[in-house]
Order: sequence, then structure tokens, then C-alpha cells
Amino acid sequence: MEACRIGIVLRAPGVVDVGAPMAHKPLCYEILADARKVIEASPDSVFHPSVKQVTIVMDMTGRVDVGAPLPPRQLAVRMLADAKDVIERFNDDSAPEMRPFAAAVMGQG
Repeated sequence: MEACRIGIVLRAPGVVDVGAPMAHKPLCYEILADARKVIEASPDSVFHPSVKQVTIVMDMTGRVDVGAPLPPRQLAVRMLADAKDVIERFNDDSAPEMRPFAAAVMGQG
């Protein structure tokens, strides 16, 4: 059973939209770190150049999984770092305006 989900969509080079439980930053950072390990260990066959989103799910036991297909490995890792920056800036006056996140990416549609 799913406990938490983080969705990351590449909007432009270096610009990502992030759907995450932003009020729980330490949990988000832990999930992103585990997702990086999963991405680094994933076989080359799950990476596709046309993919522009990363969906990460943590189950009730704390196990983190990353949905495939994924963007190219280096881009996926960069998207995780960019997502961490967005999460760090949540509730920061300098953060860009927050927009609603696609329900389909968050598993709601």
C-alpha cells in the first residue's frame, strides 16, 4: 500500500514542477535519496529519451520505488536534485509561485 508519492515533471531545462508532501521536508529528502539509489541501480533498458517525468512511491514499510520508463539516467538524477531545491524553497518568499500539479502524475487520474 502506498504511503507517499513524489511526482517530478521537467517543464524546461533545469525547471521542474514537483508534487510532494512539502510540509514534511525531511521525509521528502529521504525519499529522494532512496530514489537516486534506485535510479543508479536500474538497468539501461528503463531509460528513454522522450520521458520527462519521474514518479516515486514509498510504501507503508518505507520501501521506495521509481516508476519506469524514466528519462535518461543523468537527467533523472538531475531532476531529483532540482526537486530537492524546490522542496527546500517551499514556504520561502523567494520561491516561484506554486501551481496545481497534474493529478495523473500524482496517481489521482
